[in-house]
Amino acid sequence: LLIIYLLFVSIYINKTLRLHPEGFMAHYLKGFYFLGQNNLEKALWAFEQSVKNRINNGDAHAEIGHIYFEKGFYNKAIEKYMTAIGFMNNNPLTYLHLAVSNYNIGDNQKALYYLEVCINRHPTYMPAYEKASEMLGAMGDLESQQYVLQEM
Repeated sequence: LLIIYLLFVSIYINKTLRLHPEGFMAHYLKGFYFLGQNNLEKALWAFEQSVKNRINNGDAHAEIGHIYFEKGFYNKAIEKYMTAIGFMNNNPLTYLHLAVSNYNIGDNQKALYYLEVCINRHPTYMPAYEKASEMLGAMGDLESQQYVLQEM
């Protein structure tokens, strides 16, 4: 059933691209199609085309950031996440990956700041609490870690 659905989506997206080759939404959706096929390079291309056609597509910037994150290119991911947030992307995963990317390049202050922003904006998003607890424990701040665990 999933294969039939993906085939239908592929046909729809390709038809949309033929009718509107500069359509930002068609490229954006095609990016998800390629993500579903685990083809990060083609997904990256599709999301970049979406951004090329509509620069203020914050969600596409975030998806590019997620691809860079998955590839371990944390500085590039941070740049895209900041752009996404600037265009009003308020997805908790964007903030979580922004925090983890900062942590992975050694900026613990920014990592904790963005986790706090994520938790304040999305208080029911448990992965942010889990990552905050993990980071605080790794930093040796057991008191703050305990506080975060109690908040979960």
